[in-house]
Amino acid sequence: MPDLAYWGAQTPDRPAIVSRPGWCTFAELDTRANHLARALRRRGLGPGDAVALLAENRPVFVETYFACVPGSG
Repeated sequence: MPDLAYWGAQTPDRPAIVSRPGWCTFAELDTRANHLARALRRRGLGPGDAVALLAENRPVFVETYFACVPGSG
Protein backbone atom coordinates (compact mmCIF):
# COMPACT_ATOMS: atom_id res chain seq x y z
CA MET A 1 0.00 0.00 0.00
CA PRO A 2 1.49 3.37 -0.95
CA ASP A 3 2.18 5.75 1.91
CA LEU A 4 0.84 9.24 2.51
CA ALA A 5 3.81 10.89 0.79
CA TYR A 6 2.96 8.94 -2.37
CA TRP A 7 -0.66 10.15 -2.36
CA GLY A 8 0.47 13.66 -1.48
CA ALA A 9 2.70 13.68 -4.56
CA GLN A 10 0.36 11.84 -6.95
CA THR A 11 -2.94 13.51 -6.03
CA PRO A 12 -2.03 16.60 -3.98
CA ASP A 13 -5.31 18.45 -4.51
CA ARG A 14 -7.61 15.48 -3.98
CA PRO A 15 -9.56 15.47 -0.68
CA ALA A 16 -7.96 13.13 1.86
CA ILE A 17 -10.25 13.88 4.80
CA VAL A 18 -13.82 15.11 4.61
CA SER A 19 -15.41 15.85 7.96
CA ARG A 20 -17.83 18.16 9.68
CA PRO A 21 -15.18 20.78 10.48
CA GLY A 22 -14.14 20.83 6.81
CA TRP A 23 -11.77 18.94 4.55
CA CYS A 24 -8.09 18.80 3.67
CA THR A 25 -6.17 17.57 0.65
CA PHE A 26 -3.58 14.80 0.56
CA ALA A 27 -0.84 17.44 0.26
CA GLU A 28 -2.15 19.30 3.33
CA LEU A 29 -2.46 16.08 5.33
CA ASP A 30 1.08 15.06 4.38
CA THR A 31 2.42 18.49 5.41
CA ARG A 32 0.59 18.44 8.75
CA ALA A 33 1.69 14.88 9.55
CA ASN A 34 5.32 15.68 8.69
CA HIS A 35 5.21 18.80 10.85
CA LEU A 36 3.92 16.79 13.82
CA ALA A 37 6.43 13.97 13.22
CA ARG A 38 9.31 16.46 13.32
CA ALA A 39 7.91 18.08 16.48
CA LEU A 40 7.69 14.70 18.21
CA ARG A 41 11.29 13.85 17.25
CA ARG A 42 12.50 17.23 18.54
CA ARG A 43 10.93 16.30 21.87
CA GLY A 44 12.93 13.08 21.95
CA LEU A 45 10.43 10.51 20.70
CA GLY A 46 11.73 7.82 18.41
CA PRO A 47 11.00 4.37 17.02
CA GLY A 48 9.35 2.14 19.58
CA ASP A 49 8.07 4.98 21.76
CA ALA A 50 4.36 5.18 22.53
CA VAL A 51 2.16 8.14 21.65
CA ALA A 52 -1.29 8.59 23.17
CA LEU A 53 -3.96 10.81 21.70
CA LEU A 54 -7.19 11.86 23.34
CA ALA A 55 -9.38 13.36 20.66
CA GLU A 56 -12.85 13.32 19.24
CA ASN A 57 -13.38 11.73 15.85
CA ARG A 58 -11.65 14.56 14.01
CA PRO A 59 -8.91 15.01 11.37
CA VAL A 60 -6.25 15.40 14.08
CA PHE A 61 -6.55 11.64 14.68
CA VAL A 62 -5.49 10.87 11.10
CA GLU A 63 -2.70 13.49 11.22
CA THR A 64 -1.34 11.95 14.43
CA TYR A 65 -1.55 8.42 13.03
CA PHE A 66 0.48 9.30 9.94
CA ALA A 67 2.96 11.31 12.04
CA CYS A 68 3.68 8.19 14.11
CA VAL A 69 3.97 5.49 11.44
CA PRO A 70 7.50 4.59 10.29
CA GLY A 71 8.82 6.71 7.48
CA SER A 72 6.90 9.88 8.38
CA GLY A 73 8.45 13.28 8.63
